[in-house]
Formats: sequence, C-alpha cells, structure tokens
Amino acid sequence: MPESVGNQFPAVARRKFGNHNRTLLREGYGAARKTEIGSLRTAITIQPLIRKAGGTASFQRTDVLVAAEIEALVDHAVKTYGGLDLAFNNAGIEGDVAPLAEQTEANYDAVMDVNVKGVWLSMKYEIPKMLERGGGAIVNCSSVGGLIGFPSM
Repeated sequence: MPESVGNQFPAVARRKFGNHNRTLLREGYGAARKTEIGSLRTAITIQPLIRKAGGTASFQRTDVLVAAEIEALVDHAVKTYGGLDLAFNNAGIEGDVAPLAEQTEANYDAVMDVNVKGVWLSMKYEIPKMLERGGGAIVNCSSVGGLIGFPSM
C-alpha cells in the first residue's frame, strides 16, 4: 500500500499495528486489512483502493451528529470484522466564513456539533469496543484551522 494518501496516517497505522488483520474504523484509506467506512464520498473513492490492495472494506452511511448512527457504525464494524483496533475520526465543517462579530450562534453551534461533539460521540462508542480487546488507538484529525487562526473563521 502507498505510504500516504494525503497524510502519514497509513504509515503510522502500520508502525502501530503492522499490516495484519486489524479492524480500522475511519473515513479514509487505511493500512489495516479490514476497513469500515462511514462517508459515502470516501466509500466511493477509497473502497476500490483498499480492495485492490488486498483488504476488505464496507460502507455504512453515518451522521456524526446522531449518536445512534455512530453506535450502529461501530457495532457494524465489530460484528463484521470481529472487533475494533483503530479509529480515525475525520468529520469536520468550516461553517460560514465571516468576521466573528457577524457570525451567528447557529453557525457556531453547527461547527461545534460536527467538529467537537461528533468526535466526542465517536470516541464514546469506539473506546468500549477497543477496551474489550485490550486496547487500541484513536486518531482524531483536525484541519489546519484547528491549529492556527485565520481571518473570518
């Protein structure tokens, strides 16, 4: 498999878990052999790459704002692949771009719900499944906007 597809995560995953039959729950291309995908866009572009590399991948549409859908995604991965070893949480939105004084509370709520609550909900359901197997790893991805400030964001 390629060392990276836009980032270094696959290489990091191989160093942590090797290239074994580990279950990886994420939106994106993984080094693991078994991958559960929750994003339709990712499923369409990435599933064929995973399968071509000899892995398996399945798709279950998931809204990160709906706890029951995240729980169902995690449960599907566990039932399909026998457990959960690694999760890559990669949902995020930018929101409306405008000076802070012009931002609405609804925009703030929408950004925080997806970018923070969505990650929290994901970990809430991922962690117990990982602990059942003795542990695992979770990578929470952020855009550069989560690291440095930009005007009108």
